[in-house]
Formats: sequence, structure tokens, C-alpha cells
Amino acid sequence: MTDSALSNIQSKFNHSEQVFLSFRTIYDFLLSFPEYKVWRKKHPALDLNDATHIEIIYEKFINGKNFTLAYPKTKIDSAVKEVLINAYDFDSITIDDVLKNHQFAMLAENQIGDLLEKYLASKLEPLGWVWCSGSIVNKIDFIKKDDTNWRLLQIKNRATTENSSSSSVRNNTNIIKWYRLSNNGKSCWDKFPENQITGLDESDFLKFIREESLKLKV
Repeated sequence: MTDSALSNIQSKFNHSEQVFLSFRTIYDFLLSFPEYKVWRKKHPALDLNDATHIEIIYEKFINGKNFTLAYPKTKIDSAVKEVLINAYDFDSITIDDVLKNHQFAMLAENQIGDLLEKYLASKLEPLGWVWCSGSIVNKIDFIKKDDTNWRLLQIKNRATTENSSSSSVRNNTNIIKWYRLSNNGKSCWDKFPENQITGLDESDFLKFIREESLKLKV
């Protein structure tokens, strides 16, 4: 990133110096490892020397930090209602409420991943990690540069069977995978890959969730 491009972004968006330093770290990483670039816009291939492209990925980086909640928009499938009523003896009178509540539960579950990343960022960025918010780095959620080496971290809320894409991204790389909950529901904060004191634990995370949920209330 040229200094002029960074100055233009800083003047336009007026974010804190730390935000720009974090973005600069991600930019430097992508320059060194362009195979991790993510580009979904209808433009030519992402050019990290193009000021317009840099501004677009910067906006994605910022928007990823400022996610919001919304009400479910998916229409309830009548066929699902029929299965629940006839195969599982759900009450036909209350079934719409049951399915609506399920939609809210699924929406909340999907949001947990974003909240987990935001919580980790609050604890890890003072230790030198950078949150790759906005999905601008392929399959990597946090990066950290130790001297001349990069540490790459992929986080999940729960241990699941990986698909081939998630698995292949770490072949012949030093990407570390960490998940909050194991398959049996046990939290894995004690296995977080950082030697410094992080302050990460389940009760603190749930406290963070309560506070952030009130801010996100719709």
C-alpha cells in the first residue's frame, strides 16, 4: 500500500490509528501471500496497488467489525409443518410459533461466530493479533507477525467435520485451527494457541455476549 493511498483512506474515514495499523498488517500479509486474497466484486482481479481496490477491501474490513442483527426473512415451509404435526405430534395451533422461534434461534446461532471473533479481537489485539474482519483474507480470521514469521489462525464456534475446502486451505501451511466448543460441548479456552495471558474463558465470553446482544437489539 502506498503511503498516499493510506493517507487518503485515513482522511476519508477518520478511524483510529490502531485501525489503520491493523489494516496495514493485513495488507502487508496479502502482499507477501497473494494466494490468500479474497475478491468478490465484479472487477478485474484484486490489485493491491490500485487505490480504488484498496479502499474497497478497507471498507469490507470495517464493515466486518460493525455487523448488525435483523429479523428472520425466510418464509416457513408448510411441508416442515406437516412433518412436525403428523410425525412428531406437534400442536397444529402452536406450530407457527414453534417454527418462528426456531428461526430466531438459528439467526442467533449464526451470529455467535461473529460475536466470538469480536470477543477474541478485544482480548487478542493488545497481544499483537489482528482480526481479519470482513472476510478479506481467505479462511483466516486472525493473523500475527512474530519477528519474520506469520501465525495464521482459523476459529470456529464448535468442532465440526471439515469440508474439503476448509481442510485444503491448511495443507502445507502453518494455519492453526481452534474451536470454542468440542463435540461433547466442553469449552476449549485452555487450548487457545497463545502463550501470553489472554483472559479468555467461557464466563467472560458469555458476559461479552450479553453486553453485545443488548447493543444489537432490534
